[in-house]
Amino acid sequence: MSDEIAQLVQVEMEGFKFVVKGGVEVAQFVLRALRSLINYGKDKKEDISDKLLNKPGEKKNLAEILSISKSAGGVPQPLNVRSVDLEEVIRIGTEKGLHFCRVVDFISNDGLTPLMVPCQEVAAWGQIYKAVAEKRLSVDKAIVNSYDQAMDEVREQIHSSSGNTKELEVQFENLMQAREEADKWVKYGEDIQKLSDDKVCYDFNEYLAQSKGTDFEKNPELAMAEYEKGVELGAKFFCKDCFQPVRDKSLMPDSSFMFYIPDSGVMVTREFKLDDKTGIVYSDYSFKSPNGEMFSYSDHNLTKKDWNDSVLPEFMTNAGILEGTMSRSFDNKEKLDLYLQYHNKVANPAKERIEKKLMEGSDVFSNAEAKADVLEAVSELDKGIASASTKQSIEVVCSPDKFLMRDGKLTLKLSDDEMLQFSSVQNVADIAGHNSFRLKISEADNPTLVKLDGDKKNSIPISLNEAKAKMDEVFSSGAKIISESSNIIRNSR
Repeated sequence: MSDEIAQLVQVEMEGFKFVVKGGVEVAQFVLRALRSLINYGKDKKEDISDKLLNKPGEKKNLAEILSISKSAGGVPQPLNVRSVDLEEVIRIGTEKGLHFCRVVDFISNDGLTPLMVPCQEVAAWGQIYKAVAEKRLSVDKAIVNSYDQAMDEVREQIHSSSGNTKELEVQFENLMQAREEADKWVKYGEDIQKLSDDKVCYDFNEYLAQSKGTDFEKNPELAMAEYEKGVELGAKFFCKDCFQPVRDKSLMPDSSFMFYIPDSGVMVTREFKLDDKTGIVYSDYSFKSPNGEMFSYSDHNLTKKDWNDSVLPEFMTNAGILEGTMSRSFDNKEKLDLYLQYHNKVANPAKERIEKKLMEGSDVFSNAEAKADVLEAVSELDKGIASASTKQSIEVVCSPDKFLMRDGKLTLKLSDDEMLQFSSVQNVADIAGHNSFRLKISEADNPTLVKLDGDKKNSIPISLNEAKAKMDEVFSSGAKIISESSNIIRNSR
């Protein structure tokens, strides 16, 4: 069978059978993910009565929703609700005698909040959400229309002006961006209305797939152990994506955001503000650089293109941030403090259970759950070895003065008119006390050849092998290039 054809694997958990697409590794992840989600918030000492279980409204955890679904012989399904409509949807559902629980939100900044509902109530929840979404759709359409009117007014001012229209042109561009942002929710609302009631909820496997790129994907149980301490699951976005202008006033959050970059320890504060004159949202940024200098930037009265071309590169260079570095985001300082206090400082529950059994002299493989703990602990050790044997990358060791930060990218000067740039790398300075700089580069770091022609700059994406060839030209004496896939080490000549 071709590898391109996805396998179907049946996974059983607490009497429920989930069918997932993928091989054994996917099935193992799903088992770990399900167990960690089911155990979260679950009081194992408490025996919930049927009377309490069937009481309408919010249940404490996924385990209770599973129990409600058990009578129907199906699997609970997730429902993504617009955050602005969440309270209304919950209110109506509770009044109608329905049940739900809140579950981990793997995509915390998409304007949607996931709820898990029993399989037998899927159509009823779908009907409720469609009704609420229909009302919201009319609001969203009115917002889009207001931007259309504002754009018409500015367009007329540009045409009738006899002087410099640069400021008006910027305003028009930003209004157009705001309209596009608002129109996405119109399209979302229209798509919801096209669905039948029983199709508004989506598949449980799709919900788990949203964890890709978070700490949960790496280790579900450890991530949930930290989550119980208040540590959010981690950002899924590159720094450059976190610092993009937002213009639609309906997307303006209630609080400022703090972006913490673990690689450098830099924290960027982003405050969202509304221009009363134009009705356009803008952001002010502030941070302390790794050198202790304070910097402030603003995307006010800038188009998205001007911000990305002229301001953001300097912003990221001064912050010591590569555009492809992953960032953690927090909407209040308390969440940041919890992250700093507990992230990577909480014991793995699976390993703790193994150690307890060993100390008690118990059989580690006494039951299926204990066996899963051992396999999980071992898989954490194997995972790094497996990934190292297949990952295509190169490693360079050289003097640190060969590289510099430029435009939010790690930059290697090839000549007066050529540079090699990378959006992100893994690097370690002062290897073994020899003041050497090590960086590991993969295709994901977006190798780019930059050619300068006066004030013009031409950026050309290149392959990893092409980047390696360019490095060979520069590192002519003793720099090592290592191919992880073949474990061959050689000295550049």
